[in-house]
Amino acid sequence: MTHPFMYKIIIKTYRISMSKYYVILYIYDLLLSKTRFNTKDIETKFNISYRTVKRYISNIKDYILATSEHRELIYSSADKTYKIVEF
Repeated sequence: MTHPFMYKIIIKTYRISMSKYYVILYIYDLLLSKTRFNTKDIETKFNISYRTVKRYISNIKDYILATSEHRELIYSSADKTYKIVEF
């Protein structure tokens, strides 16, 4: 029989992993809707670190490069935001 404590660990792990994917999809939705954002916006909204945001953005960039020949995720240093450009 599984100890009740184990269920709490499983549920907590599930919530953590679900929130990771939620944040990644949230960022991707922002990019698709042409909404510009910076890492601080995401850090504040989801209470996550700068490194985590950069890792998620890197995951999205890799996905775009692998699946699209005519789009690219870029960082605009002028206004310090991310956006998808089509060419």
